[in-house]
Amino acid sequence: MSIIMFLGRDVKEYKEKSLEIIANAIENRALLCEFKSTPMQIHMHYPRGVKRGAGKADRDKIEVYFVICKACDVAHGHALLPDFLLPYKQYGADEVESVIIDSATQAVSAIDTEASESTARRWIKQVGGRVVRAVSVLKAIFMEIGRAIAETRIAPGHCYGELEQVLEMAPCKLRYGGNKLGLANMWLGRQSRREYI
Repeated sequence: MSIIMFLGRDVKEYKEKSLEIIANAIENRALLCEFKSTPMQIHMHYPRGVKRGAGKADRDKIEVYFVICKACDVAHGHALLPDFLLPYKQYGADEVESVIIDSATQAVSAIDTEASESTARRWIKQVGGRVVRAVSVLKAIFMEIGRAIAETRIAPGHCYGELEQVLEMAPCKLRYGGNKLGLANMWLGRQSRREYI
């Protein structure tokens, strides 16, 4: 299972600062085993590609770190994904987010994206549906931690607009890379929901 957290605003910052951010999170007990509440430790890393465009030259590689609990009898671990990525997507979250935003006002064929039209359609269907569910889950999470969300304060409309409004009502601010899908994923993971967009 993945944990999504702020590990840098972009690939360049991720490469420069991610290990330091992870080490600080472990030291400050922000990455704890869900069974024993002991700090997780970096166990390994693996490469992951990030598409910035349609061509092979427009791809970056990052190392994704995997943490485990060495004190636990249960074999489990978590990949630490930066919030500028979405689980199981090759393109960065910014590209997916821009397609979702543009889908509110444009036909799919008119959306300016490096992804193919069929990929854009899939994102709109899959990610758009997940955003709708995430809005409901975020409202419940915020209520659990003491911040009730009044439905009358949310202007109905496109799913992404509702997500933005709910995130503005969060009980506290989280550091994130500027992508609202990534911020929502961070909130969803914080409460052990592990139900990502």
